[in-house]
Amino acid sequence: MIKKLVPNQLKSKLRSFFLRGDNVECVTCNKKFITFLPNGIPPRANALCPNCGSLERTRIYWKYLLSLPDFFSSPKKILHTAPENILYQKFSSVPNFEYFPTDLFEPGYSYPKGTINMDITNIDFPDNHFDFILSSHVLEHVPDDMKAMKEFYRVLSPSGFGLIQVPLDVKRETTYEDFSITDPEERAKAFGQFDHVRVYGMDYKNRLEDAGFKVEIIDFIPELSENDKFKYGFGTGEALYIVTK
Repeated sequence: MIKKLVPNQLKSKLRSFFLRGDNVECVTCNKKFITFLPNGIPPRANALCPNCGSLERTRIYWKYLLSLPDFFSSPKKILHTAPENILYQKFSSVPNFEYFPTDLFEPGYSYPKGTINMDITNIDFPDNHFDFILSSHVLEHVPDDMKAMKEFYRVLSPSGFGLIQVPLDVKRETTYEDFSITDPEERAKAFGQFDHVRVYGMDYKNRLEDAGFKVEIIDFIPELSENDKFKYGFGTGEALYIVTK
């Protein structure tokens, strides 16, 4: 009942107030708290920012982009699929950016203002159009992921780059998919979530390369101290798959 009565914005302010402190710091909204909130199934400790709702991976992406010289000062056309709210706010507020948030609209869901209803297996933009593409944890929902990767490749500028992320099972050498599994409960058992169609293995890099990309894997999290991992809510980290033409 409380969830229905209290608007999300007010809930965020209440969480931020009661969790205020100096133990952790969110790099996306620059707020400090006693701890980040648990999130996920099963719940991961120190995961969700009480203020902006960022997760571990969101903060890692933003930390990486902040480290790039001139990323925010030079003009860019940005394609962002299934935009995270805080990154939508960040990107759309940069004067140098032409920002194109996209999603495949589903009944019963709401989307940030200006989001384009678009299927990433058929991107309605010209070749070599975007300077930066961010797609985080989307491809595991897409039956023809290779077609989507090739579309990302087609619309990426030769001088641009992309951050194309998926949930990886690092213990699995090859990606597992079985399109005969269509029941949501069976998909949850097989792929970890009812609307996933595969579990990516360590051959994910090869799949991106098969789509035409050059791939660089960057993982700066192991270099950090345990204190910093906790402070910034990075968890165990997520290696970044940086793609270029």
